[in-house]
Amino acid sequence: MKKIILFLMLINLYAEDLMQIYLNEGINAVEKKLEAGLSNKEFWEKELQNKDLSYGYYSDDSMIVVVDKDKQKLVLYEYKNNKLKPKFEQSVITGLMGNKNKEGDLKTPVGFYEVVSKMVPPDTYYGPYAFVLSYPNLYDKVRGKTGHGIWIHGFPLEGDVRYDAYKTKGCVVMTNDVLLDFESIVKDIKTYALINENGIAKTNIDEISLILANLFDWKNAWTNNDIKKYLSYYDDKFIKHDGTKINKFKEQKRAIFARNQSKTIRFSKINISPYPNIEQKKLFRINFYENYKTSSYTFNGEKTLYIELKNNKISILTEQ
Repeated sequence: MKKIILFLMLINLYAEDLMQIYLNEGINAVEKKLEAGLSNKEFWEKELQNKDLSYGYYSDDSMIVVVDKDKQKLVLYEYKNNKLKPKFEQSVITGLMGNKNKEGDLKTPVGFYEVVSKMVPPDTYYGPYAFVLSYPNLYDKVRGKTGHGIWIHGFPLEGDVRYDAYKTKGCVVMTNDVLLDFESIVKDIKTYALINENGIAKTNIDEISLILANLFDWKNAWTNNDIKKYLSYYDDKFIKHDGTKINKFKEQKRAIFARNQSKTIRFSKINISPYPNIEQKKLFRINFYENYKTSSYTFNGEKTLYIELKNNKISILTEQ
């Protein structure tokens, strides 16, 4: 249904031109015109009206956990039908303050993470449940961060229940009664965690519209083998998931684009999340499903970008 509505809105935006384009150049030219419309920020501002974008833009219903390390507080939101609904707010204990950089530094990471699994911990020390977070994520890894086992979990089920920042070892900890409530609400729903320090990372319709317009402009440059525009979206400090840095990456892409292959690229299930960071930069995580096809290569799967908004334009920091 969302795809149909999007298509109709684009047709309405270009109704005066489309018939003439079709008569003169055919249906493929019409598709190109509609694709170009997705690079229009004004289109996205209309599309996103009345949507709650404070903690991002998501294609599917989900749960969003917002942790404030400064205030030692957790708020759980339900994101449904493009609206945010707070489910509960509770005090928590986190690890030491500051950016987590290496295993054993006892710091709770600041950033955006997915809850990748729920489990009954192997030790009763961690309470009745543990929700495993995706630390280190791609952005963490390319910056050389290490460590693992960052969980949202409870208090010891027996023995000494005294807890402090050192004993959390970088996790987010809540009392067991609250954790049981958390589990009953989250269940198996896709859940994201935004862990903040030095302010809460939020976004708005202006930023999300700009990101979506830039994302499709980048895609169109990629589709049309416009290497100059395509590379203009990459940051000077870009590092690919495999460690390739910007100069080598540019060299590789110029060689590929020089083949001038015809390609088809489709993006769907787009999710855009503000990325908490102590420096308070305008960082975002973009995740989507990509269908890519040329005569020699096909890819169908998830793609993730980490970007910074600079001078009203996205700047890609890393991708996979």
